[in-house]
Amino acid sequence: MPVTTHSWMSAPSNHTTTAARKWMQGIHDGLLSAGLVQTGDTGQINLATVTPTNPGSPTALGYEIWRFDDDVQATAPVFIKIVYGELYSSSQAKPWYSVAIATGSDGAGNLTGPVKASAKLSNSGSFSSNYKQTTTEYASYSSGDGSSVNIITWPAWQESQQPAGFSIMRSCGTDGNYNADAIAVMWYSPSDRGVYIVGATTGVEGASESAEYGVLGMTLPTKVNGVAMNTSNLLTATLSEDGTKAPVFPAPLAAPGVAPWVPNGIAVVMPGDAGATSVIQVATINGAARTLRAFPYTATSTYPGLAAQAAVGVSTNIVCLPAIAWAVE
Repeated sequence: MPVTTHSWMSAPSNHTTTAARKWMQGIHDGLLSAGLVQTGDTGQINLATVTPTNPGSPTALGYEIWRFDDDVQATAPVFIKIVYGELYSSSQAKPWYSVAIATGSDGAGNLTGPVKASAKLSNSGSFSSNYKQTTTEYASYSSGDGSSVNIITWPAWQESQQPAGFSIMRSCGTDGNYNADAIAVMWYSPSDRGVYIVGATTGVEGASESAEYGVLGMTLPTKVNGVAMNTSNLLTATLSEDGTKAPVFPAPLAAPGVAPWVPNGIAVVMPGDAGATSVIQVATINGAARTLRAFPYTATSTYPGLAAQAAVGVSTNIVCLPAIAWAVE
């Protein structure tokens, strides 16, 4: 299936019913556009009627159950539960969302089966009071191909916390074809970021068949043209020769009992290389020319847009931008 993309406008806020429904509907439409299928589980949220109450503690507004739609689904099923939530704190009507995966559902909204991994993908992070909402609408993005999905919410909004997002994808071979070996879940949030990898039929989060990364395991130069790559210049760090074409680094993944692979749908780019349009051409990943998309950042932001981490040299970490699949040539 080719990569399909989608974007939508919404405010990162539950300050009105209309605003709350709009950001949740955008994520729903992004999952649909990415080639996923919503299941018939009972009790799923009705986005046309849900109404926020802005409680003083994190509260779920409702959930949806989705599944992959590919040839591998029959033998290595992937089901995704996304929970939409709310919190009212420090005069802020804050949205949040989370995802979890498994090999099945019970028809009533409960995930079942041995494969489980969860990611707290909340725009309010650990629900800290320094989170700032806004009534201004910003663009969010999705991409996917039925065997993978990327959701990026509000990357241009950088008040006091970074935006949130996630990527869920099957393992694949060097030919780019997806297989049943493993599932990778990457998450990006204001308070945390990382990767879960679980065996597609036997792995359980935290078991011997799973792995968890706090950073994407990329090795980047410690210096470029004599300039050290470190946390002091992380907002402007660049590896581009001409300021336009930006090198992108594939992110190899592995777990016990699973052959390492390079994902089709995500790579790493230096923040200074994101550029104004953020569409970056990758020469070849898994036998195909692929275009990936990172997102601009503002030099005054605490974090450079949506952040992941990549190892620099041997012992230093630097914040980099994930670039998500945008097209296949």
